[in-house]
Amino acid sequence: MFNSHHQTILLTYVVQDAQSFSECFSALSYIRGNTQTYQLDLHLVPFEELDKITSQNLCQIYLPGKDVIVKIHYNDVSFPKVGDPQVKFVYAYNTEIIVSFQLSQADYNNIINKQNAMYELWYDINLIKVNNSVGNIQHTKYNGTGCFSAISMSYTIYGDIDILTTSNNCLINYGAGVTITLDYLSGTQSKQLPIYPCTSNCVEGEYNDTSTTFQDIKIYRAKKTNALASNFADFYTSFIANRIMTISFNMRFDTNGIESTIMQLIDVKTPVDTWGCVANDPMTDTFYGTFLGLQVNPNGAFLQIRDAQKNLLICDTSPASKVNVDIYMMQGTTIYKRNKTFTMFEFNEQVGVQYESDAEYQNFRDNILIFGETQTFMIVSYVDANDIILYEITNYLIAYTGCIAQEDIQIYDDKLCAIMKFENTRSDCVSRYQPGNSISHVSIYFIKDGIFQFLGQYNIPEPINYTAGDIKYCFNCDILDPVFTYAKSTCAENWALTKQMLKKSSGATKMGLIYASLFENYNSENIIAMYNSTWTPFIITAVISIALICIAVPILMVLNK
Repeated sequence: MFNSHHQTILLTYVVQDAQSFSECFSALSYIRGNTQTYQLDLHLVPFEELDKITSQNLCQIYLPGKDVIVKIHYNDVSFPKVGDPQVKFVYAYNTEIIVSFQLSQADYNNIINKQNAMYELWYDINLIKVNNSVGNIQHTKYNGTGCFSAISMSYTIYGDIDILTTSNNCLINYGAGVTITLDYLSGTQSKQLPIYPCTSNCVEGEYNDTSTTFQDIKIYRAKKTNALASNFADFYTSFIANRIMTISFNMRFDTNGIESTIMQLIDVKTPVDTWGCVANDPMTDTFYGTFLGLQVNPNGAFLQIRDAQKNLLICDTSPASKVNVDIYMMQGTTIYKRNKTFTMFEFNEQVGVQYESDAEYQNFRDNILIFGETQTFMIVSYVDANDIILYEITNYLIAYTGCIAQEDIQIYDDKLCAIMKFENTRSDCVSRYQPGNSISHVSIYFIKDGIFQFLGQYNIPEPINYTAGDIKYCFNCDILDPVFTYAKSTCAENWALTKQMLKKSSGATKMGLIYASLFENYNSENIIAMYNSTWTPFIITAVISIALICIAVPILMVLNK
């Protein structure tokens, strides 16, 4: 028999559970009905701050993979009706779930004008019940899922926003009954900016042109005006805080008395090249070509911006005083974000950007090792002294698991050798990396007083065989890459300085090496040389348990002291 004390504990536990479960879905969840098929779709939108509910978030810990029974209640009728089969879905964390209810024509006609409804969820087969109201109910007749074959957003920071489209032949007549908006979430509140169509460049005379056919519209513009200044300020505040926030293009119009909606989520958001860096700077070959990458290593993420070169842009960056670099890494529904801020001098002198490891990072990386590739998004923002963004560059990337397990660098009096060991037992390494795929190089550098200087970059001419256990390449000044600017004027002088600095190992100067190929890359700073006057060679060892690379991209890894 339970005593009262035990009963109190049990009741408290159930109440806490129900409260956590009630926040699994957002108050912005909504219903869409189809007047042609008599189907109701309940859109269960994830709660906007799932990660902030509690450290014991039962939505994430308990529910994934579990069945959830669902009902819809209007004031005088519920679905499914008594005697009908249950409607249920399998819960997935932080994912919008659409649950469909098939109604009869009579039942559909009965609820078509009702504006209030709620949904009921039974978690884990009738153990816990949650009731919530829906935020919006609409009944649509027009099927607009194929109206756009491509859609993206182009913005001038703090200014106008263009929605760029590739339109198909949809029978939509622009006029007073058509409303087009850019919808977004500001905190937990849904907000909108008005949008108007134009045919090519939104020049005067064609902006808000409603006489053009749907298929000819290429741009929809949200125009910043004095009347909308506060609305735009709110949008950009939310957007800068969360660059992957949900943004959607929505076109609403009337079809025979029924409001119809075409909604398209916007995944690609690109800033306008106001400084001409993308158009005129060779660096953009790496931003938008094959060299830029994000390496997720055991000791931190490394964002490579050039092919083992400094980050300096060759365009007008003089108004900026600092640079913010953000990365978003997405593995399924899990999102990992990191930011770093540099002075202009610091950023221009560095090679890429290193984000240090922590517990959250390690958990994220473990998931990547299990599930493979991960989508990444980077934003480089040039900012003035008042934290106003002047210019931005963005790019979308994909990272993959790499195959180098360890590399040793051996320093001799007359040569430098690289010994690389591969995870040749992993099937993906054997199949992905075959001999002849790439030529690589090793670079030695130092950073003193914030200034980055190369001591030598040596090209390895032989293709790497990733199926071998380990390979040793030795080289000298004969294969020094002449393209780079080095600390000393000749290779011999740089070689002598390299050995001298490795022997002294000064704490005020950072020494490092870069290994880069078409598939693997890491940057190891703060080198400590194992040196004794009677030893030959000096040995520098860089160990990677499992590296991650971007496809066809060199990635850099940083080793700590």
